[in-house]
Amino acid sequence: MNDAESLFDIKQKIWHQIVENLELPSTRSLVNQHVSLYDLVECINHQGEPHIIIRLKVAPFWHSMVRSRLALIEDSASDVLGSVEVLLMEAEN
Repeated sequence: MNDAESLFDIKQKIWHQIVENLELPSTRSLVNQHVSLYDLVECINHQGEPHIIIRLKVAPFWHSMVRSRLALIEDSASDVLGSVEVLLMEAEN
């Protein structure tokens, strides 16, 4: 890690890669406009394997629409990072 590059910056770059990897332009646009990265954490799953948990903040009005595309977001994240779980959190107004 470059001294000038913070952990926050690295996580944001990874999130940007995940968003850019989304195949459908409509999903990419929805995520760009209404979803933000809250946290990205590496952990060990119950099988002892490396696993990434991505927590996302979603604008309240768009929560159900984003939830309907959760599988697409997880697929994109898996392509970029490997084993992932994506959790959605409703952002405050």
